Amino acid sequence: MILPSRDYKNILLVRVPDDMGEQEAYRHATGVIAALEERGPGRDRGDVVEVLEEHGFEVVPHELGPELCC
Repeated sequence: MILPSRDYKNILLVRVPDDMGEQEAYRHATGVIAALEERGPGRDRGDVVEVLEEHGFEVVPHELGPELCC
């Protein structure tokens, strides 16, 4: 599952736990991230990765390709 971000450096590709459906996984991940943000400012990508992994998600390393123009 791809978790978007305004900053392309913070886009996350995560493997969803086997016991979750697509919709449930997206809702759960965005809820976990929202709860983290409510704790206050100063959270970074590492904090998001840590909390997602605590909930069974696995961050998959990825490399974005160049922008395509047509």
